[in-house]
Amino acid sequence: MDPNSDDRKLTRREFAQKAIAAAAAAACAGGLIPLLAGTVSSDEETKPDESTPPATTKPVIAVASGTEPRKLVAAAIKALGGMEKFVGKGQRVFLKPNMSFDRAPEQAANTNPEVVASLVELCLQAGAAEVVVADRTLNDPRRCYKRSGIQEAASKAGAKVVMLERDDDSVYAETEIPDGRSLKKWPLLKMALDADVIINVPIAKHHSLARLSLGMKNLMGLMGGERASIHGRIHRALPDLASRIRPKLTVVDAFRILVNNGPSGGRVSDVRATNLLLASADMVLADAYAASLPEFGVKPADIGYIKTAAEIGLGTMDIAAAEVIKVGG
Repeated sequence: MDPNSDDRKLTRREFAQKAIAAAAAAACAGGLIPLLAGTVSSDEETKPDESTPPATTKPVIAVASGTEPRKLVAAAIKALGGMEKFVGKGQRVFLKPNMSFDRAPEQAANTNPEVVASLVELCLQAGAAEVVVADRTLNDPRRCYKRSGIQEAASKAGAKVVMLERDDDSVYAETEIPDGRSLKKWPLLKMALDADVIINVPIAKHHSLARLSLGMKNLMGLMGGERASIHGRIHRALPDLASRIRPKLTVVDAFRILVNNGPSGGRVSDVRATNLLLASADMVLADAYAASLPEFGVKPADIGYIKTAAEIGLGTMDIAAAEVIKVGG
C-alpha cells in the first residue's frame, strides 16, 4: 500500500494530533476554542508515569537476622515477595535439606529443623498440593532423619518425609545433563525431578574437600550411584549438576555455621552462631553471599564451584551488583 495514501493505518499519536487539529479548526469556526475532554498533548501522552518505580533487573538476595529460625524464614521469604512467588496452587514441591549426618542441630552438620518446618508451612499456605522432604544421607538414614530433628519437624508441619535407603537404586533415573562439561549424565532422584518446584535448603558449613558446603554442594544428596567418584572434579561437576536441577529457590541456613572439621563436624566448639538466613532465586548468589561470611575467612571466588557456576552463567557471584535486602527476623 502507498505509505502516502490516506487509507494507511494511523499511529496513536497521529490519530490524537489529527483529532486535536480537527476539533480546534471546528472550534475556531465558531469563535472559541473549548477544552477537549479526554485528550492529551503528544508530549503528555509519551511521558512515563513517574509514580511507578522502574523494575529492577538485579539479582536479589534477602538476608534475615535474628534469634528465632522460623521468624528468619518468614522475614526472608516475605522480602522476596512471598512464597506465592515461587510456589503455585496445586504444585508439588520437593524440599532438599542437608540431613546427611548423625548429628544434633546444635552441632551444625545438618539444616536447622525449624528452618525446614517453616518452609514446609509456607509452601502449603501458598497452595502447594504436597511438600516432599528427602535426602540421601551419608550416615545411617534412620539415625540421621531422627537425630537431625528434621523428620519430626517436617512431618508435624505437614510434609511427606521420604527416607532414602542407601542401597535402593530404584528411586533414581539415569538423567542426561545437556549443559554438562564434566558430568554428561548421572542417576538422579526421580521424585525431585518430577516435582514442579525444588527448594534447596543447605546449611552453610566448612568442607574438607570443597572448602565450603553450600547450596550447590547440597544437591549431591539427589545423586544416586557412586557419587564419591566426582570428588576429584568436584568444582566442575557441581555446576554441571546444578545446571540440570535448577532449584527455584535457595535458602541457606546460616543460623549456626560449622567453621572447622566439616562436613560432619561433631564438636560444638567448631560452631559459630551467626543468626542469619539467606534466601535467593539465584543459587550462585546465595552461595556467594554465604561464602563471604567473615567467619569462614574466604571469598566467593576462592570456592571453585561458585566461580565456575558464575562463569557458565548459572547466576552471579558479584554481591556488589545484587540487590541485598536486609531484614530482621
